[in-house]
Amino acid sequence: MGHDPWSELRDRAERVRRSIESELRVTAPGILQEAPADHGLFALAAHAWAKELRESPASIAARASRVKPVAPFAPLHHEGPYVNFTVDPAPFAELVLTAVRTDGETYGSSPARKERVLLEHTSANPTGPLHVGRARNPFLGDALVRLLRTAGYRVTSEYLVNDIGRQMVLLYWAVNHLPSDPSDSEERVEYRYVKLYQKASAMLEGNEALKHEIEQLTQRFEGGDVQLTKDIRNVGEAILGGILETLRRVNVTYDSFFWESDAILDGSVQRVVERLMP
Repeated sequence: MGHDPWSELRDRAERVRRSIESELRVTAPGILQEAPADHGLFALAAHAWAKELRESPASIAARASRVKPVAPFAPLHHEGPYVNFTVDPAPFAELVLTAVRTDGETYGSSPARKERVLLEHTSANPTGPLHVGRARNPFLGDALVRLLRTAGYRVTSEYLVNDIGRQMVLLYWAVNHLPSDPSDSEERVEYRYVKLYQKASAMLEGNEALKHEIEQLTQRFEGGDVQLTKDIRNVGEAILGGILETLRRVNVTYDSFFWESDAILDGSVQRVVERLMP
């Protein structure tokens, strides 16, 4: 973080405090604290100097409030034993705008933290193009990623690719068994594939032979058939490429991708099942 208007404001308030102590000729340092919302930004209590000056805190505060503050503070005012600091909006706005111009996109960033954050978002199924039902998720997720990074966290944004299950098997079957409409040849692949998926889904109604074929493929797929998994992933990757192209148009990108099928291929799922068995 380069320029922090709040820290700068605090530093300038401390300068005013030291000027007050010099004017009063006291040796004990006063304590600057944040004031209640309706009493300014900072407050300086005069109690610490009462014994040294042999004067009431209220009287000391009245004298202290006559010290001229530095910008962006307005003239000091006292209430009882307190000297209150308020901000003049115009010079404070100039202070903030200077920091924004200097720091640019890093303005407001916090120092780096040691904590890591894995944030998974959007993760639309790779069975068709990104649709309006999913359209809000990239904006929410990416906003969280940016906010956490600005807050200093080490963030990894991840896309969870749900490439297992009956829907992916049906899509794979449709792409390999159904002809594409020649009129769709200019469309992006995810738009062509989702039409084939919809046709295959409609064909399942009342078609017991097709249902059985899909079930058999699903069992092989989820059982860890390496070649079938690769073939199905190729279909999913083609659609995911189109989804990511759409997301890049709104400046949403990812650091990593986790394919659910990897958990089957590397034996993770089977090991968990075995541990859960009585």
